Amino acid sequence: MMLHSFKEYDHKTKQKKYEKELKIVEETIRNSFSDSEKQAPHWQPLSDFYDIAEEYFIKWSKVRSDILSHPKYQKDMAAGRIVLVRHKSHVNKLGILLSADPKGKKIVSYSGTV
Repeated sequence: MMLHSFKEYDHKTKQKKYEKELKIVEETIRNSFSDSEKQAPHWQPLSDFYDIAEEYFIKWSKVRSDILSHPKYQKDMAAGRIVLVRHKSHVNKLGILLSADPKGKKIVSYSGTV
């Protein structure tokens, strides 16, 4: 049996070319939007909002492990709990916590949607 179809083979041969093009496009986008002074004035409030939101998420990711290691939340993160999952495309989906790190620093595993 063939491992890959002809279409996949063509894509794999051109993968490095696609990655180079993607890096060029990402760099162009980053350069065009990195300096907020170059932007039109009507985009400034939106740009400020996204800058503040990015800062919030960076700070939240640093604090989250400390919050989850608190004894009160340690009991709440016990195996068998039903949790509400909000991660990438999974928004407001139910899951079951299968196990958790004893230190409370991270969730080890959880099942998909219930």
